[in-house]
Amino acid sequence: MICTTCMTANLWFYFAICFTLFLITSYVMSRIAKQFCICKAGANVPFSIMDLELPVSERELVNMVLTMPDTAKRAVRRHLAADYLFMLAVYPGIALLCCIAADRMKPSVGAWFFWALAALQIVPWLFDVMENSYLARKLNKPVVDEQRPKAFHRFVWRVQAKFVIAVTGAITAVFALLYYWLTADFNPDTPWYLLFMLAESLLFVIFLKIRGRKQEVLP
Repeated sequence: MICTTCMTANLWFYFAICFTLFLITSYVMSRIAKQFCICKAGANVPFSIMDLELPVSERELVNMVLTMPDTAKRAVRRHLAADYLFMLAVYPGIALLCCIAADRMKPSVGAWFFWALAALQIVPWLFDVMENSYLARKLNKPVVDEQRPKAFHRFVWRVQAKFVIAVTGAITAVFALLYYWLTADFNPDTPWYLLFMLAESLLFVIFLKIRGRKQEVLP
């Protein structure tokens, strides 16, 4: 196998780093996204980043940008910048999960399937970078590109493909690892990494709860 059993602990260590970065960037991006809004009928209407990633048409995307106040545009730019760190956590993290799943299997079709899924995560990562670049251009120049009508369709296709490849890798790897955990076929160091990430997640949730209550108290 490409990855020996002694390397599995190292893979979990790197995954734990990715998971920590995922929590941090998720929090930062969620805070920034609270400033997303468009001016509609004299009121500020909130929207999500998914509204920008999967608009019905290029015209709708352009109209959203045109009706954003300057504060919302700056927030979207900051969100796109933070997204590059988010990518650094998500796609390598999914690839590491696939590598760990492949390492638990003997040389077989299943093992090579997970190695292929791990390598394939570079594709959604690249698509995500291209997506951010497209949105950044629309923020700077919110016009419908009549000369390149297929550019928007490629943008939407890349967003959809990004989600399909990444989610497929994550779900299949998690279910494969669940099987080995349920059959007690795992590296002795694995539970410690899982406990660390569980504790980290609990602390993260507690932090969000405390911060949410403080904001409710503030006038």
